[in-house]
Formats: sequence, structure tokens, C-alpha cells
Amino acid sequence: MGMITVTTNGSFGNKQKVFKANKNGHADAVAQAIEWLSGTLLPESIAQDHQLHEEGEKPIDGFERKAL
Repeated sequence: MGMITVTTNGSFGNKQKVFKANKNGHADAVAQAIEWLSGTLLPESIAQDHQLHEEGEKPIDGFERKAL
């Protein structure tokens, strides 16, 4: 069975999360990865961006979400 590995580093911190399909299937592994990204990493990233904005720092293209 497959697995999804999400690895972060740098200003995201050094983290690695693994979501395995062998427990409850492939769709569940994808759902768990999305849940972790949206429920944990996204809020941390939003807080970090707000802090950087307050400190006058910004990404090269600004904080606006770009179309894919």
C-alpha cells in the first residue's frame, strides 16, 4: 500500500508527517494529509505571515494568493 510523506524545513520548521494507506485506504490517507495541512500547517503559516508582516517583512511577490 502507498503512503504520503509531507516534509517541511527552513522557516516552516523541520517536520515530517507520514500518512499510510494500509490502515484505512488511499482516500483516507489523502484526507488525513489534507486535514493536517489545513488544520495544523496552514494556521501556523498564517500566524507566521502575520508576524512577518508586522515586522515589515514580506515575500518577493507579497502575501496575496496566486492562481495555480
